[in-house]
Amino acid sequence: MSDHPTSSILDRFAAGEPTPLEARLVVTHLMRGCTACAEALRSRAKALAASEPDLFADNPDLDELAEDFEIGLQPVAAPWVGEEDVQLTAEQDAGYDLALERALSSVRMHGEQAIARKRQAEDVLARIAAEGPGSVSAERDGAYPVYEAMLAQSWAARHDDPAKMVDYAWQAVRVSGFLEQEGFNPRHTADLQARALGELANALRVADRLPEASSTLEQAESRSRNGSGDPILSLRLADLRASLLISTHHYREAVELLERVQADHFDLGDRHNAGRALISQGISLGYLGDARQALARIDRGLSMIDEKREPSLRAQALHNQLLFMASFGLLDQAVALLAQNRAALQQSGGRLDRAKLRDIEGRIHARLGNFDRAEEALREAAAEFEAAGVQGNHAVVCLDLAAVLLAEGRNAEAQVLAAQALQVFRHLELQEEVAEAMEILDRVLRSELVTSGFLQNLADFVRRARLNPGLRFLPGFDPA
Repeated sequence: MSDHPTSSILDRFAAGEPTPLEARLVVTHLMRGCTACAEALRSRAKALAASEPDLFADNPDLDELAEDFEIGLQPVAAPWVGEEDVQLTAEQDAGYDLALERALSSVRMHGEQAIARKRQAEDVLARIAAEGPGSVSAERDGAYPVYEAMLAQSWAARHDDPAKMVDYAWQAVRVSGFLEQEGFNPRHTADLQARALGELANALRVADRLPEASSTLEQAESRSRNGSGDPILSLRLADLRASLLISTHHYREAVELLERVQADHFDLGDRHNAGRALISQGISLGYLGDARQALARIDRGLSMIDEKREPSLRAQALHNQLLFMASFGLLDQAVALLAQNRAALQQSGGRLDRAKLRDIEGRIHARLGNFDRAEEALREAAAEFEAAGVQGNHAVVCLDLAAVLLAEGRNAEAQVLAAQALQVFRHLELQEEVAEAMEILDRVLRSELVTSGFLQNLADFVRRARLNPGLRFLPGFDPA
C-alpha cells in the first residue's frame, strides 16, 4: 500500500477539483483497498453534500460509491478502466468528471469479484509454499491469482536465489497473457503485463543477465504505453530503469532519472518511495566517487522511508553506507555505524547480504589493524560466497584474506590463498582490465614480490573495476 494521499488532495478530490495526477493517485490508492481513505473521502463528501447540495445533484450514489471503495479493488494497476477509457492530460480537466464516473463504475463492477480474486491469490501462495509452484496453474486456479502469487514469490526470492526470482517473474509474464479472458479490459491488461515484464527485467538484472534485462524492460515500457497511463506504474518502471542504469555503470544518468522519480513521488505524497529514490541516488553518487553527497543522500532517504513497508530497505541503505565509508577511508564512522546497527544489519536480507556485510566488516578491521577480527570475518564471508557458488566474490575476499595473513607474517598461507584466488579468476569471464590485473598477480606470485598492500590494492581494484569499467590497475612497481 502506498502512502496515503494528503488531506488537501482528498479535499480537492471530494470537491471534484483535483488535478489529473491527483485524481489518478486517489483512485489508484482507493482501488488497492484503503478503508481509512475511503472513510475520509466519504466524510468529506457528506459534508460537501450537506453544505452545497447542488454540487452533488447529479450524483446521488456518492455514499454507496465510498462503500464500494471500501471493499477494495485488488487488480491494482489501472484506475481508468471501463469500456471507453479516457486518457487525461493537464489540458483535459474539463473531461475529468466523465473519466471519474467511468473509473468509479469500474470499481462498482469489479469490487466483489476482486475480493474473490484476492482470496484465490492467497490460497495459491499458500499452496506454493506447501507444495511448490508445480501445484498451481492458471487454467485451474485463475490467471490473476497465479499472476499475483508468482510476482510475490519472485520478490521474496530476490536476496537468496536470483534464478528462482527470474523463473517466478517469467511465470507471471506467461499467465498475464490470459488476463483479458478473465474480464480485464485491454488497457488494464496492458498495465498488468507491463508490470510483470518490469519485474522480470528487474529479476534478470539481479541475476546479472543485463542484456536480457534491458530488452525486457524496453518491452515493459512499450506495453505500458498501451495501458491506462497509471502514474504508479510509470514511476515503478522509471525506478527499475534507474536500477538498470546503475547496474550497467551509467551512474550520472541514473542520478538524473532518480531526481525526477524522487520529485514525482514526493508530489504524490509518497514519502517512502521518494526516500527510496534518494537512497538509490546516494548509491549512484558513491559509485561516482562523491562520498559526501552519497552519504548525505542516503541519510536523507533513511529519514523518509517507512521500515514496516519495506523492512530490508534500511539494511540495504546502511550496507551501502558502510561500503562507502570503508572505501573512502572513513573507518571510525564505519565502526560507529556498524556498532549502532549490527542487529538490524544481521537480521535483514538474505544469505548473500550477510556474507557481503561480513566482507565489509573484515575489510574495515583489516585497515584498522585488527587482524584477528578481520580474519574471522573474511573467512566467514569467503565460506558463504563459496557455498552459494558466487565465485567472483569468493575470490576477491580470498585476496583480502591473503593480505591480512601477509600482514601477520603468515607468508606461506597467504601465497597459497592468493594462488587459489588467481585460479578461480582464470576460470571466470573477466573484463579486460581485470584480466590484465590477474596477469600482474601471476607474475608477482612467481617472483615472490607479493605484499599485503599489493593484494589489498588488487582486491579494491577488482571491486572498483566492476563498477567503473575502463579503470587500469597500477601496482606501484614493475612486476616483471
